[in-house]
Amino acid sequence: MNITYERLLSLIEEEMDNLLERCQKGYKTHPTRKTKKMFGRTYRNCVKAEEGLELEEKKKAGTESS
Repeated sequence: MNITYERLLSLIEEEMDNLLERCQKGYKTHPTRKTKKMFGRTYRNCVKAEEGLELEEKKKAGTESS
């Protein structure tokens, strides 16, 4: 499969645009796992804002008890 330099740049730019999209209102990016792959594409891993806070608290509690 031959791919031109211009095509490669356009593919990279398209993927970067997808990653730069913000999460919807009420959601935020997962604190440790920022992206995920679905259907062969990379997406931002958005979780509900409340759920994200719980994950951060569990992470902090785990490091303090060690």
